Formats: sequence, C-alpha cells, structure tokens
Amino acid sequence: MPALKKAGIEVVLDTQYAAGVKDITATLAEIKRLQPDAVVNLSYPPDAILYMRGAREQGITAPFQFLLVGPTAAFFSKMFGKNLDNIVTMGHWSPAKTDWPGAKEFFDAYQAKTGEAPDYLDAVLSYVSAQILEQAVAKAGLDKDALRKEISTDTFSTINGPIKFEGVQNVTTPTMFLQFQDGAVQIVHPPEMATAKFRPKLKWEQ
Repeated sequence: MPALKKAGIEVVLDTQYAAGVKDITATLAEIKRLQPDAVVNLSYPPDAILYMRGAREQGITAPFQFLLVGPTAAFFSKMFGKNLDNIVTMGHWSPAKTDWPGAKEFFDAYQAKTGEAPDYLDAVLSYVSAQILEQAVAKAGLDKDALRKEISTDTFSTINGPIKFEGVQNVTTPTMFLQFQDGAVQIVHPPEMATAKFRPKLKWEQ
C-alpha cells in the first residue's frame, strides 16, 4: 500500500499486509501521520472494505485514494454510500459515456431487472463479450475457424466503445480510472475518455 507525496512522487510509505488480514489500523494510523497526497491500495474486496472503514474512522484525507478491486461491485455502494464519493478505482466503463452506443440503455435495463447497478467490470465485460460474439456469428457463422478469424480481425461496436483485437489483444480500449462522484461512476482518466474531471477526496461522512 504505497503512500505518495507530490514532490518528485516521493514514496513516504510502502507496506504490505498478509493475506486474510483482519485489521490494518496500524498501517492507516501511519498513513494519517504522514499526510500523503495519494494512497494506492492494491487490494481484494475484503481488504478494500477494511481500508474504507479505517480511512473514514481515522479521517484520512489524501486527495487521491485508489482501491484496486471492490468499489465497482454493487454491494460496495450499498455498504458505504456517500463515503464512496471521490474514491478512485480500476475500470473502463461508465453509463455516462454517451458516445458509446447502448451504454446508458444497458445500465438502465440491468438496474430495472436486478434492482441494483451493474458491476462496472465483470457484468460489463460479460455483456461486451456477448455483443462481440453476436456480431462475429452474424458475419462468420458458427464454424470455429471462421469465427476465430472474424473475432481476431474485425472491429466491434459495444457498450464499451469500439473494440478491435490483434490476435487476442484488445488494442482499442485504454487503461482507465473510474471515480465515484455523487453516487455515479465517472471516467476521470485518460482525459480524452473522461466523462468528468477528477475530484480530490477531502472528507468522509460520519
């Protein structure tokens, strides 16, 4: 869990915790003492929950707070509500991306059917995979060799924007950062893909 200062991107704390950890209070207390500009927590959902609870309790106000896995799951929003605002996470999709055909429609339909927002990674990737397969089958049929060739060479229209593969590599979808803002998920990086500007995480709800 690196904690960073702006001046030359100075690492003021770089620490690890054991798998299955139940308490990271001491680590968070040290982060609070150092007052870094950024905290990067490369975590799984249980660790991300520990971070969110502890960071709120200790009032960690690093402007940039990144949690790798957990925040995009529907249960996370229910668990933390407004405290999730201005947390940054890994992701590449937002229903606010109006130039991606069907993005908002997918979000609305998923929410209407399940009663909750989709996971911004797994649910979206599953749907995008089905979109690609549907378009490839329409052109190449069910012959596996023809289908493999079609998927590896064509460009596909999806709710995650246009996707093209070179072999097995997606060469069109860049790495992106998502941020929760007023309960909605926005793309904040890279700038050319952004649906909103980055907001610093300066406070927690009690």
